[in-house]
Amino acid sequence: MNRSRALTLGVLFAIAGVVVTDVVLAHAGWMSWLLTALELAGAGLWTMVLLSKPFAVPSGGPLSVVVAQRKSGGQRFRALLTSLVFVLLLATSFLLKILLLTSTQYKPVELNELYRTYVAMGCFIATLGYFGRGQRTLWFFGQVAEYPSRMLALSLFVVAMFGAFLLATPFALSDPTKGSFVNALFDSTGALCGALGVSDVGRDYQFFGQAVILALMQIGGFGIMVLSASIAILAGRGMAVKSTARYAEVVDADSIADLRKTVFRIVLWTIAIEVVGAGLLYVQFAGLPGIDAHPAAPHPLAGGGGALWSAVFHSVSAFCNAGFSLYRGNLAPFVADPGVNAVICALIVLGGLGFPVLSELSRRLIDFLARRPRRRLSLHAHVVLVMSGVLIVAGALPILVLEWSKSLGSLSTTGKVLGSIFQSVTARTAGFTSVDVATMGAPALLVMIALMFIGAGPGSTGGGIKVTTFAVLIATFRAERAGAPAPTLFGREVPQSVQRKAIVVTFLSITLVAVMGFLILVFEDKPPLFVFYEATSAFGSVGCSTGIESTMGPIGKLLITLTMMIGRIGPLTFALAAAGKVRATTYRLPEERVMIG
Repeated sequence: MNRSRALTLGVLFAIAGVVVTDVVLAHAGWMSWLLTALELAGAGLWTMVLLSKPFAVPSGGPLSVVVAQRKSGGQRFRALLTSLVFVLLLATSFLLKILLLTSTQYKPVELNELYRTYVAMGCFIATLGYFGRGQRTLWFFGQVAEYPSRMLALSLFVVAMFGAFLLATPFALSDPTKGSFVNALFDSTGALCGALGVSDVGRDYQFFGQAVILALMQIGGFGIMVLSASIAILAGRGMAVKSTARYAEVVDADSIADLRKTVFRIVLWTIAIEVVGAGLLYVQFAGLPGIDAHPAAPHPLAGGGGALWSAVFHSVSAFCNAGFSLYRGNLAPFVADPGVNAVICALIVLGGLGFPVLSELSRRLIDFLARRPRRRLSLHAHVVLVMSGVLIVAGALPILVLEWSKSLGSLSTTGKVLGSIFQSVTARTAGFTSVDVATMGAPALLVMIALMFIGAGPGSTGGGIKVTTFAVLIATFRAERAGAPAPTLFGREVPQSVQRKAIVVTFLSITLVAVMGFLILVFEDKPPLFVFYEATSAFGSVGCSTGIESTMGPIGKLLITLTMMIGRIGPLTFALAAAGKVRATTYRLPEERVMIG
């Protein structure tokens, strides 16, 4: 080992020792100041290494060849900009630490958890920046962008982590003494995936934190895949035609050239529907007593932040199928309000149909207004619309009957009907609650688990195995029972490849929920039905909750966070992201029968 490498390793070990000591001692007065000063010195050396040779890469290997071929002016600028972003993020983590050290509002011991969060944040950024210095980061993203499934998973992870860092800042938290990176990551992932949250948004976060959650919900609503495709487009990379075609297919673009237009239309559709929804909600929220009350006030609408902010927040949350609410009891104060129920349900259903279906419906509406012959709905749109309607009714009726004298018992007949319909609509996609789920009986909870597992339509803001997958499974069962040569849906034959994909997606989804539920039970002493309810809700990107996640330990929360991430990108996509290239075979093996059943 040469002298320079030995010196580098020695410095790294010294800095690691300082960081570990800082984590152990946490907010320890002058010792923390001394350790922070040493860390700043290490950060100075780190910055010099990062910026001294921003275009250098290891000699030999495919990475150096790729970078040597692409040292254009634009690549150089992007490499330098990437390094500066890492420097800025690390400086921010130090600034947050110093703010805690200089704070006189709270006792030092009360800020220990948040202090450790900022130390961990700095370590994560420094490690990522060191190993991704120069053009390594650009090369890495370039390789990942060739595979939409991997770009999807990476985009989700990066945005969730960045959102968690923002939610763990003193500017976001109403009470910094309750700050925790695990809780922030849970809330960030839940908002991004449209799933569970462990915090009371209106009470635990200031306006900045609520705005971060709103932004995360919006990003999740646009679709992580659309975000990934947009990143690839804006990066100006010369992606392979096959890879670009995959992005076009995922967002339902007619061609590769139509990819940018399709992404723009998705964003436009989303914003337009949310603006209309916010306007309708504002009309109903304006003048309500208590909606602008302080979050600590006893009023059920306290923490709403005013009629306008509340309308915008809940409109985005509903269309993006996130289920986050500013009110203490979620939407329980409006359980018997027909107007609010109608607007929220309409936004949830529109968000759950998916952009391909919305696009077809808009084209038919334009044809109708222009008095042109209307085009036939595709099989996909037909299945999504019919199954969505059937599942709403099939979910509302048993909930109404089973909970008539239980969780719905204190409501009027109108309130009971509205509450059951709302729970059926929100269980498949959104996660809002207008009744206390924890008071519901086991049969009703099982009905909601089934609805959450099925989920919304493909290409939508919802999750689950998707209504089309469920429809294909029913068609396959019906064809097998009748001895038909192939399953059919609405007069069309379902291809064998679609059948296989539906079976694989369902199998992987059941396995995921079962494994995660088992692991949570290993680490958490909670009722099994509630645990599997939470696991299914996390997988389906729903957000309906019995409330047990708020009392879970870090391991239980991290397991649910992982379930939300996998559920959002889809079990099949997750498997494809971890898999390598598919090898084509030129031969078939001999067939042999096995007994089934």
